[in-house]
Amino acid sequence: MASTVLHYDHADFLKAMNLDLGPILGDLGKWCIKCMQDQAKISGNTELKSKFQVMHEIIEKYEETAMDVLSVEKKYNFMNKFCPKKKPEL
Repeated sequence: MASTVLHYDHADFLKAMNLDLGPILGDLGKWCIKCMQDQAKISGNTELKSKFQVMHEIIEKYEETAMDVLSVEKKYNFMNKFCPKKKPEL
């Protein structure tokens, strides 16, 4: 997820959330991502740690508002600093 889903454009992100990701996210998903974030911090990989932080924030926003906020492309791009709009080279 860290290298693929964060770089989805908004349309692909919405499709993935509706079909695949939405049902598996939640407390377990946040816990797994938090563990991975801690491992990235221990290993000194700041970019990976930052990616996991963004994923955690996206899951929290999904839990709080379902797709009300994330379905708006500008708001999604604002939250996700690894999206194609901000990181086209990825």
